[in-house]
Amino acid sequence: MAIKKFAAIALLLISASPLADEPGRYDDGARWAFISDKTSTQVAVVDTFNHTHVDTLTLKAVPTAMEVSDVQDMLIYIDGKTPQVYIYDLVEKTHWTMGVDSIPYSITIAPDGARVAVGLNNKLVMMEPLTKRSLETIAPLAQPYSVNFDTGGYNLYITEQDNGRTLVWRVHDAASKELQLGSGGAVSEVTLSPDARLVMVSDLTKNTVNVWDLFMEQEFANIELADTPWRLMSAPTVNT
Repeated sequence: MAIKKFAAIALLLISASPLADEPGRYDDGARWAFISDKTSTQVAVVDTFNHTHVDTLTLKAVPTAMEVSDVQDMLIYIDGKTPQVYIYDLVEKTHWTMGVDSIPYSITIAPDGARVAVGLNNKLVMMEPLTKRSLETIAPLAQPYSVNFDTGGYNLYITEQDNGRTLVWRVHDAASKELQLGSGGAVSEVTLSPDARLVMVSDLTKNTVNVWDLFMEQEFANIELADTPWRLMSAPTVNT
């Protein structure tokens, strides 16, 4: 009886493993890491819990940018050559594409995992890959520009990096307003505080960090540094 019970448990464990004959289900976003190759269409799947390489996926193109939607279990990527966005379903292991007007150069997934902001030459296109719907278009924009969602996914921040012009675009109703970050010259990508109250950029022409209070809609601080600040990071909020 004990031997039969052990055999049944072993069979259950094997059938649940991504190494089994059945295709693996990579629907636990906290567990799996996806590593792309620079020159091929292959992507390695790494089990971060067990520190093992468990699978190799084959994409439809060599990705130049790749994002994973943990919520909707999709791997989304672009190839820098064709005017389309590639989507790979990590559970069903199926591929499809969504066409856009020009070759995309960036993709940014919203915190809800459903929306994707696709950066084109002079505009940003919102889409829902799972439903295969193209949504709003945000234009005109001047390259290069950075794209950031706040933590809750309520607002999208689009910053033209040659001049600091920043568009704050509200996701649920497409309302927008503009901010001027920096002194009007080149700036870094935007960094948001975890509570989305403060937004920061490096002013690359004056060696300063410009901090804007989004709630008060005014400058919070302008911090002078001895050298050019290239990258800004904010500390995560810790609950005690």
